[in-house]
This record gives sequence, structure tokens and C-alpha cells, in this order.
Amino acid sequence: MLKIAVCDDNHRDAELLIRQAERILFARTEYAFTCFGDGRELVCAVEQGDFDFDLLFLDIHMKGMDGMTAAAYLREREVDVDVIFFTVSQEHVYEGYTYRAFAYLLKPVQEERLKRELNRYLDEKERCTESLNVTVRGTTHRVPLDKILYFESDVRKIIVHILGREELQFYGKLDELQEMLETKGFFRCHQSYLVNRRFVDTVNRTGVRLKGRALPVSRRYWDILKQTRGI
Repeated sequence: MLKIAVCDDNHRDAELLIRQAERILFARTEYAFTCFGDGRELVCAVEQGDFDFDLLFLDIHMKGMDGMTAAAYLREREVDVDVIFFTVSQEHVYEGYTYRAFAYLLKPVQEERLKRELNRYLDEKERCTESLNVTVRGTTHRVPLDKILYFESDVRKIIVHILGREELQFYGKLDELQEMLETKGFFRCHQSYLVNRRFVDTVNRTGVRLKGRALPVSRRYWDILKQTRGI
């Protein structure tokens, strides 16, 4: 299920976009749309823990909180959502990409252009489908590997720290995860931590820093990292 949010204070534009997208998505995937009337509604949903979407169509020129302010809020809080800006002007096109926008569409949105960008988005999403299935209290959660910051071992439990989402806990062994994920870009820095290399800002003898967090590096694993040129 592809969960899509549309944030636009022009209801007609939002409805037209949804009708176009439905025609495009029907043949490829299941989907669900949710509309927000402006940036403030979107921010309130995030603050209330009620914002769980894969893709966000975000208008830039809105009364009250505009799209750029809303995008900055989402990125500062590491909300895990892909953004496509759609607006009446090219004025902010380059600024939009500073917020890691997937695409930038001009209104009125041409259905052929929308089709091209949505298909490109789905193609890239399908190429990044490697994931880890985690069972928590009898419920299986499918967590994409490229969203996992690091694993933390706590006695018999493993804590999964996930970008833009609440952590998950399950019973397991870090050694087994390391064996499974070493070829997927993860490395061990400590007896208690297995880290996703893609999110690492710095690593040295004293620690690993990623996304504003600091993790210890033990002497044993520092030596292993140096020997294997893992740093």
C-alpha cells in the first residue's frame, strides 16, 4: 500500500492531482490518499504522531505556513517521507531540492509529466526494497534496510533505531545480524552496536557519529575496522 499525502490550500488543485494520480497508480500498486489544507495541518499531524506516509505532494505557495517552511520542519525532525513539490512558479525550484525533493512539478500539473515522475518514483522504490522482517509481540514489521540507523544490543533484546520512526525491540543476537548484514553496508563498532554506514558522519578511535548521535568504538572493533579497511 502506497500511502500518499497531498498538502494544498487549493482544494480543486488537490482533487485534480489525486484524480490524475489514481489513473496512473491503478495499474501498478494499491494506494491511499490523505489531504491536508495547509502546512500547519501537516505539522500538527506530525506532532500528534499521526503522520505516516511514503510520499507527500506539497504545494509551496499557501496561506499561513508555506510549503518550504513545512519541508524544513519535516527534514529537521527527520520525518521519513519523500516529497514532490507542486506549485505555480519555478521561483523556488532550486531551494526545493535542498530539502531532498524527489521532483518539482508546475501547476497545472500535466498528467504525462506526473506519470513519468510517479513511475520513476515507484521504480526507485522497488529497487530499494531490501528489508528486515522484525517480529514484535506477534506482529511482523517490514523495515527497509536503508532506513535503519543502527542496531543496539540490550541483554537478550535488539533495539532497531530507524530514521524518522519509533524504535523497535525484538529478541535476537547481534552476531547473527552482523553476519547477515555485513555485505549490506553495516559494520560493528562495539559489542553492543551494529551501524549502517550510509548514515555515518564521522568515525574514529573514540566513536561514531551519525544523525547527531554518538556511539562508542571499542578497541577490538577499531582494530578490525582498520585491518579490513572498513573505515
